[in-house]
Amino acid sequence: MRIDRAQLLQEAGPYETTLKAYRDVRPDAVRHFGAESEQVRKIDDGINDCEEAVGE
Repeated sequence: MRIDRAQLLQEAGPYETTLKAYRDVRPDAVRHFGAESEQVRKIDDGINDCEEAVGE
């Protein structure tokens, strides 16, 4: 659910809020799904997109 929330925020919310949501959920997703999982790759893509948008 937290991954879905971050993805929805990316579509509608400010990038700073979305970036925090992705960063918060990533460690738990790695533990649960594994670092090479599709879920974590999507989170990493979201983090990268948000970092580009906010200039990090």
